[in-house]
Amino acid sequence: MEIKGLKQWLIWKMKDGRKVPLNKWGQSSGVDRPADFMTYDEAKDIYEKRNVDGVAFVFTEGDGFFGIDLDNSVSKVTRKTKTFKPWAEEILNAALAMGKWKSTNRGGSLPSPKCLFRSSGKK
Repeated sequence: MEIKGLKQWLIWKMKDGRKVPLNKWGQSSGVDRPADFMTYDEAKDIYEKRNVDGVAFVFTEGDGFFGIDLDNSVSKVTRKTKTFKPWAEEILNAALAMGKWKSTNRGGSLPSPKCLFRSSGKK
């Protein structure tokens, strides 16, 4: 299943230097409140129409996904490629050995790649 098809999304807003998760009504939420989770399309729609800073996928036990956020890991970005810093390549290569990797960086518009993995079940 593709991650966008899962109802495991929240919106967030920066507050005091932290990303604060919110439900669709703009109230404080969290990863321990599955009743607040929404679809990707709902979260994206709210992001585009309201004063929030982003959308976030909530990793849950049993969904088969895990993520790695490597801030400041890209040394060069072109239209078609990204060159990662050596320390980040080491981490990504280790993760690649465990499953499939998909960068969710949108055309270099984010300060770092957001790495999304789906476990292949191999160890």
